[in-house]
Amino acid sequence: MNRISCTPYVDRRYLLRATGTLILTVLLIAASGCASRPAMDSPRILEPGDSNFAINLSGGFLGEEAMPAFHLQYRRGIMERADFGVHLTTGAFGGDLRFQVVDGPTFVLAAGPDLSIGQEFRLRGSVVDVVGAFHGGLPISFGWEFRHVTPFVLARPGFAALAGDVFLTNTGGVGLAWQISENYQLIPEILATIAHDRQLEGVTLTAKAGLSIVITSDR
Repeated sequence: MNRISCTPYVDRRYLLRATGTLILTVLLIAASGCASRPAMDSPRILEPGDSNFAINLSGGFLGEEAMPAFHLQYRRGIMERADFGVHLTTGAFGGDLRFQVVDGPTFVLAAGPDLSIGQEFRLRGSVVDVVGAFHGGLPISFGWEFRHVTPFVLARPGFAALAGDVFLTNTGGVGLAWQISENYQLIPEILATIAHDRQLEGVTLTAKAGLSIVITSDR
């Protein structure tokens, strides 16, 4: 006797896209305060048509002030050896374009321009001000791909324009992209940003640590 199943069929790729879209929508509604952001991805460029959603929770210190933050990113492969991403940091929105500069059997390197606009925290003595800011940079990430993990290094030389001043910023950090399943990655990161503020005649150091969850959706 044949049995008829009443269980509906759910396409796994559709479910992943729907889950990512729901999470992104909920967090966008909650968004509001630093345009410095983690990598939230390995140096491996996405294949054309593939995409992923990344959610990052991080915390750090600016002076004596604790600075918790969350970061969101949507990334999509647009052509061979190139992908683009849009990202929402606490109080800032931007985009980037990455190119696979080196694609070796183990060593990989990606680089490309990054722009964002929004709010930035500025340390004035022991007081933290919130001001509007425009950021630009050239993130470079490189790492070594092993079976399930990719340790990587991130460098982001750039600039920031805020409160009528333009100054240089330099961000550096390390991370580990851990492939826990076919469509999910965990990426812990540690970052530090050094900025020279000519108006305040000083150097500001921001340090943070965070954890990203990356959901990948194939074509």
